[in-house]
Amino acid sequence: MWRCLRVREQAQLGAAAAYESAQATQTVAQWRLEQRTVHTLIDARVEQVFQRQGEFVNAGSPVVALLPSNGLKVRFFMPQAKLPSLTVGQSIEVFSDGSSMPLTANISYISAVAEFTPPVIYSAEVRDKLVFMVEASLPSNTELNPGLPVDVSLQ
Repeated sequence: MWRCLRVREQAQLGAAAAYESAQATQTVAQWRLEQRTVHTLIDARVEQVFQRQGEFVNAGSPVVALLPSNGLKVRFFMPQAKLPSLTVGQSIEVFSDGSSMPLTANISYISAVAEFTPPVIYSAEVRDKLVFMVEASLPSNTELNPGLPVDVSLQ
């Protein structure tokens, strides 16, 4: 009878050890999976894929380019004569080809330094040679693509 109890105790100890071993194996497998899964700290969309599945990637090399949801902005240039009518936080309307409704954006930056007119400005007329760069932040749900030419209207 004592022998039967000892066998039972040893079986229980063996089962407990097997359970702990299985838990440790699961913990290691979970950690390995987490090491292979990449998360971003911000809400973003994939803008460009540099590497595909099966390709060799050096450590520290980018695999994708992410565009933050709130990272889109409109960059436009204003002549000095119109600069006093602009303020940071002011709303503007942004029009793009193929869109029937204008988007509303808020001016987030006005340059204090004048610069010569860039060689490529998408505007109907370029009157002044010195302009000031202005940036306006677009809402996060905007479906415009970076680099798309737009028209801007002050409100």
